[in-house]
Amino acid sequence: MTNATPWDERAPQRALLVDDDAALRGLLKVLLEQMGFQPTNARNGVEALGILRNKGAGGFDILITDIRMPEMGGIELARKARNEFPELPILFISGYAPSMKEVENELDERSDFLKKPFEFTAFADKLEKLLKRTAPARAGR
Repeated sequence: MTNATPWDERAPQRALLVDDDAALRGLLKVLLEQMGFQPTNARNGVEALGILRNKGAGGFDILITDIRMPEMGGIELARKARNEFPELPILFISGYAPSMKEVENELDERSDFLKKPFEFTAFADKLEKLLKRTAPARAGR
């Protein structure tokens, strides 16, 4: 993998990675760094929402969130984030089978879903496609 993202000349891009699994957060942080991102980690939706609000509208290029987490899950986080940061792309990740049903109502052109476990190439591909698809809307912010 290269140190620059092939879909955006502004590399490194900023990703907010939210998952209550510390081991997975660590692995994805390394992968994101290898892809040219500057990742920020959060353990749950409450922590992530605080980080988003602190950084402001242009603080992150993408939100990557697990769905099932303590205190505030990814669906609630996405809804609150969308109210304040409508152009922020969101990649939902989850290992729970019912999660796809939960996330279907949240999916639109600004979001996507990846079921755990996944290969890192699938993760990178989802990120690339989502960022390409949302680039025009994000350019105007």
